[in-house]
Amino acid sequence: MQLFVYYKFVPQDFPHLHAAISQLQLNISNHIPGLKYRLTKRPTLDDQGRETWMEQYDFFDEMFELLMLKLNDELAKLGSVPQRANEVFIDH
Repeated sequence: MQLFVYYKFVPQDFPHLHAAISQLQLNISNHIPGLKYRLTKRPTLDDQGRETWMEQYDFFDEMFELLMLKLNDELAKLGSVPQRANEVFIDH
């Protein structure tokens, strides 16, 4: 199962976001055995000067609820973050 979390933001509005999301992913992985994760971004800004970032999580199906719980817990600790959209995919 995979979870993709994407968001757009003006980089100056969230100068420490990269470090915060990297730490968030590490914290989550400490609680979920076998979790694989990545943080990627589009190579160019959109027409409004925003970057598009994507968090990617690959995990066993039975870990979905725990992943969402840990993700929400970690996000609450961060405080202000760009509005995020989640997409879940399963293997076909």
